[in-house]
Amino acid sequence: MPGELMLPFKNGLVRVALADICALEAAGNYTSVYLTAAAQHRIFPGVSTEKSLLVTANIGLLGRYLPPHTFHKLSRSAFINLNCIERIEQQPVYMGRQQFSIPESGKRTLMARLTVIHSRYATFSRLVGPLTVP
Repeated sequence: MPGELMLPFKNGLVRVALADICALEAAGNYTSVYLTAAAQHRIFPGVSTEKSLLVTANIGLLGRYLPPHTFHKLSRSAFINLNCIERIEQQPVYMGRQQFSIPESGKRTLMARLTVIHSRYATFSRLVGPLTVP
């Protein structure tokens, strides 16, 4: 179905809406998929702690199925859903209780993809450094 993936995991396949995927992180030949709270309760009923879904596919393969207008490749080992970002600080980006490090080389491209309200130059420059005009 459009907007959904059938992800392989140890017990079979699980249907996940792309909008319910907050982040993906490489775990060797597997991938940890971090879900929204609603999707987590649906897939893991009765589990109260935040848990990732360990998918039996590598992140390179899964990355091919992620729409580039919604997902940002944070590094070789992580993709994030731009719609799930709750907070960005000097180093990490927060998505629910999960946090992901932003590589120095990726800060500027991530910030460029977001609608950021700038207050006197301070916000952006603290996160990615001073802007230079070519």
